Amino acid sequence: MSIIRFGGIIKKVVLTYVLEVKIGDRVSFHGGFALNIIDREKAGETLTYIKTNN
Repeated sequence: MSIIRFGGIIKKVVLTYVLEVKIGDRVSFHGGFALNIIDREKAGETLTYIKTNN
């Protein structure tokens, strides 16, 4: 288990599928499970997109 922050939201997620994740890594997640590690730049682009399109 880990705690993640996403756009001001804090959630607990299961790390079963990404055992190699380290503190500071960005991950995609769904249904309480981290699915994969994503590039820091792409994560920033995604957050920007979400903030401007909500």
